[in-house]
Amino acid sequence: WLDKNFPHDGASNLSSYEGKKREDITELNIRGRLLGGSLKLEGFNNLEEMRCDNNYLTDIKSLLSELNPEKIKTLEDYEEGIANRFVGSLQPLRRLTKLKQLFINNTDIDRGLEYLPEDLESLYCGDCAGLRSNEVDFAAYLETKKVYNKIERLNIADKGLEGSLDLSVFKSLTDLNCSKNQITSLDLTGLIKLENLSCNDNLIEEFDLTSLNPEKLTSLNIKNNNLSEQNIKIFDEFTKLKQLSIGNDNKEKIDKGEYNHFSGSLSSLKGLTDLENLYISNTDIDEIDIEKLPKNLSIGKTYCSTEERPKSKVEKIQAKLYSHLTKKYLNEMYPDKSAKVLDNLYSKGLKDHLDLSNYKDLEVLDCHDNQLTSIDISKNTKLKKLNCSKNKLKGIDFEKSIELEELKCDNNKLGGLNLTGKNIKLKRLSCRSNKLKKINLDNNINLEELNCSSNELERLDVRKNNQLIELDCSNNRLDALELTGCSELSKINCSDNKIEKLDLQELSNLISLDCEKNKLENLEEVKELDISGEELTGNLELNGFSSLKHLICCDNQLESIDLSDCKQLEIIDCKRNKLKELTFSNDFVLGLKEFRGSDNEFKKLESIIGHIDSEVLNYFDINNINISDCDISDFAKFKKLERLFIGSNDEGKKNVFAGSLESLKELDKLLEIDIRNNDDEEKNKFKDYGQKNDNKHCYVEENKFYDIKALRRSKEASDDVEIKVILRTPLLSADKKNKTDAIKDDYDAKVVDYFESGKLIYPSEKETGFKWETGEKLLSSNLPLRLCYFSSEDKEAEKRLSLGGIKSLDKAIKTLRVLNEFHGLSIKGKEIRYLWMDQLCVNQDNPKEKGHEVSKMRDYYGNATVTLIAIHAESDSLVLELFKKAFCLKEPFLYLCGEKAATPVGWIYYEGEDKKGYSLGDKASLRLNEAL
Repeated sequence: WLDKNFPHDGASNLSSYEGKKREDITELNIRGRLLGGSLKLEGFNNLEEMRCDNNYLTDIKSLLSELNPEKIKTLEDYEEGIANRFVGSLQPLRRLTKLKQLFINNTDIDRGLEYLPEDLESLYCGDCAGLRSNEVDFAAYLETKKVYNKIERLNIADKGLEGSLDLSVFKSLTDLNCSKNQITSLDLTGLIKLENLSCNDNLIEEFDLTSLNPEKLTSLNIKNNNLSEQNIKIFDEFTKLKQLSIGNDNKEKIDKGEYNHFSGSLSSLKGLTDLENLYISNTDIDEIDIEKLPKNLSIGKTYCSTEERPKSKVEKIQAKLYSHLTKKYLNEMYPDKSAKVLDNLYSKGLKDHLDLSNYKDLEVLDCHDNQLTSIDISKNTKLKKLNCSKNKLKGIDFEKSIELEELKCDNNKLGGLNLTGKNIKLKRLSCRSNKLKKINLDNNINLEELNCSSNELERLDVRKNNQLIELDCSNNRLDALELTGCSELSKINCSDNKIEKLDLQELSNLISLDCEKNKLENLEEVKELDISGEELTGNLELNGFSSLKHLICCDNQLESIDLSDCKQLEIIDCKRNKLKELTFSNDFVLGLKEFRGSDNEFKKLESIIGHIDSEVLNYFDINNINISDCDISDFAKFKKLERLFIGSNDEGKKNVFAGSLESLKELDKLLEIDIRNNDDEEKNKFKDYGQKNDNKHCYVEENKFYDIKALRRSKEASDDVEIKVILRTPLLSADKKNKTDAIKDDYDAKVVDYFESGKLIYPSEKETGFKWETGEKLLSSNLPLRLCYFSSEDKEAEKRLSLGGIKSLDKAIKTLRVLNEFHGLSIKGKEIRYLWMDQLCVNQDNPKEKGHEVSKMRDYYGNATVTLIAIHAESDSLVLELFKKAFCLKEPFLYLCGEKAATPVGWIYYEGEDKKGYSLGDKASLRLNEAL
């Protein structure tokens, strides 16, 4: 790899080092190249900085032997992720006399610290297990005083150090981290340059602050030690501190009596004007003067909890401190007291009391996900929307909230909810996950949505709430639910209660009901039942569900379902169970529209399709059920079938079907079919289809989405997964030469079928705006158009190649036209001649619009991945620059060349939860990159 990218007799071909020879390079960054073994750096005579982390290098001696000891200053071999596994001694480093920084974190180096160069300033050796266990070499290193005076940063956290630790010889230290050890005393005498000190989580009993320089120290963390009782006044001279952590949060140590015993008044810190972060949790600091607090303290960075030590005296100042800082944040965030919307107070670490009395025009308040214990909205008479969920509220006064329309107070500690006739405008109420034992909603007659789930309710009366549309009272203690007068209800979830009877006769608008885990007897009115993901096992009996139309029970562990009483079923979704059988009413044929039963263990296909009306079914899915002894012709009777999934993408659950796809040729409405991964012996049986005049094939084993019409036109089938077409050079229209005249793609337009009897037909001049030249020589090899389906596994890369079909051809033709017109490339030889693509490339010059277009394309192609492969044109700088601009990327992701690419896979557009963009997708892409 090194010889290829940094030739001995020439310049580098990497973009970062373009035109440079080995002797010209002073900084070498080869991070994350997956290099292993030894790495010889002959010729890099002027290197000053070397970074080789995130590789698999093992031989540090050979790596260092080629470096110029008079030049190298920085050597870094580790960063989070892949780690080099250097072993042995640091002895080879002694010749690097100019070395300033050394990073050997997470290596297997176990000795030789005494050989470190005298000029070393920074050492990072975290998680070097060998060094930690080798006390002899470590002691020898500590005795090397020439090194002491050069070290500025020392990280020896979590190294199993015990007893006393004397670091007084490190006179140049500015940063020290010796946390998470078993140190009982720490000598820092003379460390007057120290700025950041972390010695938290040790067993230190006495700490001498006089050895530290108040003019330098900006961060001090000594929490979770065993410091004896002392007043926090000892910190008052450290006026440069920005962070001070002296509290406790280790419950195990606190229970043993091992914790910091600080007391006194916070007013002692009034001189610490730069202090931003303060941690005093579980201490005995019990006095406070708000006027004398450091002005830079903020609510999100100040902690004085008593959770681990409830008897700590800091409880006396907790409420006052938190309320002050919460109010301070509120005033800073919303200085305008006439504000109507305060919607940016969520997840801000607000604690204790929130007083909103100054915001009398307030209409919308969102303060969810904080640690508030009380909230005052008594002056906010115009409040319409309130979200105070995920706090520690025990009660809220809504007496003055006469305009309130929406209330969310989930996940608090509410024992009651005082809603009166003055809250008559309330439409939406969510109070789930509290401690409510009763709730009175008689006066809230305009209520439309109610979620009071996961409380302790024993009774719920909603008879006066006749506007109610959605009700969720699940996971309570209800033994009855009276719904008289609630005729507007469309969704009810009353699962996990003790309800014995449910009267649904008046609920003509009901479309969804979840009443699982009750003691119900009358179920004849239920039309939709969703019990997915409820961890149900064994047999599911639906006796009494005579009106059920939609059954959704996926993601359980069910083995059988009795549907004898369910004669109105239209949709069954029972995916991802362990179902072996379904029981239907004898000799009764269901008017089923959709059956989704993939990833189960059904044994007999006829036991299912024999009970389905052949004139109604349009969706059938039994992928991955490990079924055999079936014939594909069994589906020929379902004339309205649009989607048929009988394949498998699970090696352990292969479906085996006999017969020919010829039997499905009368299914004119069929759009999608999946027959993946049938056994090789069975696959040959699918090859006897087609018509005499056809000369194209498109049998695809791995592709879930393919065109059934093209399938019928095929004459012969083979194991090849490509459909090959040839494009000729378009002639541009004379009146369309510039960017403003470019015709944009319409992804909602009807797709044009350019195949007829298997032959390629070029679109008309009227349709496309230009003619097709017929005298041009054909491309030397056919042009594959394919869809590329996403898989994060490299091993799946080869399988991601699949058929593009008619839609890809249509889009390719349009794209050639648009790109040429977009750039006005009318000069002979300059126009784009051939377009290689996995569907379509994006041609907008606006990144935002580009992302929007990609989303539309993915939807157009069944959520496929959009991949640009290559564009063939004359490779001059003008054309290249135009393309770079058109695709709006810092690094070009298209290539221009006259050579045939090794494999037609390239840059892939990804859209995930945390990122999106273009990147090389797999090993095949890398090969293409090299070929081009």
